[in-house]
Amino acid sequence: MALSIRQKRVRKISGDPVHGVVVQGPVDGLATGTPLYSVAVQDTIDGRTTCRPRGWRFGTWNVGTLTGRSLEVVEELQRRMVDVAALQEIRWKGEGTRKEEEKDRFYDDVSDEIGQAGLNEFVVLLGDLNGHVGADADGYEGVHGGWGYGIRNEEGRRVLELADAHSMVVGNTWFTREPARLITYRSGEHRSMIDYILVRAKHRKYVKNEKAIPVHIVD
Repeated sequence: MALSIRQKRVRKISGDPVHGVVVQGPVDGLATGTPLYSVAVQDTIDGRTTCRPRGWRFGTWNVGTLTGRSLEVVEELQRRMVDVAALQEIRWKGEGTRKEEEKDRFYDDVSDEIGQAGLNEFVVLLGDLNGHVGADADGYEGVHGGWGYGIRNEEGRRVLELADAHSMVVGNTWFTREPARLITYRSGEHRSMIDYILVRAKHRKYVKNEKAIPVHIVD
């Protein structure tokens, strides 16, 4: 299951758009890259070409295993034009069990990293945070958009507290979706939303779309 976000690019400098490459590899010996600014021709004015940036697309994906399947993952990310991806390998049972001290240290470290970013920087926190933020805002209005899934648990509260502390929003919960587009993890009859993409509240207006996408190429 993949969760994707499309974000309108925020122009920080004047002048013409530029091209660049973000190298995400090597993956199994293959260096992969995606456009930093994917530019589409819009029109011509007095012989000059005007361009429109495509914007950024972020994704987080829980995969069964990357062993021998990395190229398929790369091709799927490229096909969906994902610029930045967080990949979590979930084949190792029991690896998700962590002591409270480790969880505390993890959230402290993440909080410190976010705090080091400039207040006007576009910050994106994404990945499997292994918590259920619940279907409703229920005390976290302004952080939780009211369109979540399931019942909130302690780990989900940690996610919401982290977002609240840094004036961020849980992007998944701000778009009206049918349950199938909210669920990010399936195991037998179990369904849950544990993958999240968080952005600063003041930048939420730049987020165009966010949804879960069923992907089956990696077991």
